[in-house]
Amino acid sequence: MPFKIVGKIIKPYGLKGNLLVKSEYLTFDEFSSLKNLFIGDNDKPDNVFKIESVSVHNSFFNVKLQDFNSIDEIKKIGKTNIFLSDEEFEKISRKKDKKVENFIGFEVFDNNRNRIGEVISLDDYPAQQILTVVKEDNKEIMIPFVKNFINQIDGEKKIITINLLEGLLDDY
Repeated sequence: MPFKIVGKIIKPYGLKGNLLVKSEYLTFDEFSSLKNLFIGDNDKPDNVFKIESVSVHNSFFNVKLQDFNSIDEIKKIGKTNIFLSDEEFEKISRKKDKKVENFIGFEVFDNNRNRIGEVISLDDYPAQQILTVVKEDNKEIMIPFVKNFINQIDGEKKIITINLLEGLLDDY
């Protein structure tokens, strides 16, 4: 089965067998839905381990593997690549492409119907997705694509209404 590299193990984390993983490709939801972690030094995995839990630590995924209970056990894994099967990679890629295409060009308004700008991208970060919106003066702002910020999405009218929290636009 062919695989794609989607991240790297950075280092052990804590004393109980956790490790930190960096992936610019996977969001937290995508990573936490994985059952297994495929790892290897080259362009294909050498080992597969069952994932017990995943959380976010700074810009990394904090991963606990089953049957690893100490820092010494995790150190044996080393700084290796992490992989997704081509099939899983394509499935996630199709979802990402569809999401991004769906929102580019949408107009963004606050709850008072003030126009903020137009969506130019939707990017994945480990903790959440971020909408990038260009304002009339060509300045870009980044808005977390999470429930606390996104109030309503009208697909027919291509409008996103956000909860404009105090300070969000102050630097823009």
